[in-house]
Amino acid sequence: MAREADALLVAYPAGRGVREELEVLAAAERRCCSFAQWEVEQDGDRVILRIRSHAHGLAAIASLFGVE
Repeated sequence: MAREADALLVAYPAGRGVREELEVLAAAERRCCSFAQWEVEQDGDRVILRIRSHAHGLAAIASLFGVE
C-alpha cells in the first residue's frame, strides 16, 4: 500500500481475474462508501486500487487495511 496526498493505492499482482474482482469490489464500495472515489487501473503486471477521499475518510479506510 502506498499513500498519496489525497489517495491510498493498493497494488495486486495482475493475475487471472484480479482486475475483474477489484472492479466488483470498487462498485460495491461506491454504493456503500460514497465519501470516497474507488478506481481500478492496470499498471503493467499490477492492478491498482486507488481510493481518493478527504483526510478523515482515508484514515478510516487505511485502518481497514491495517495501515496507520
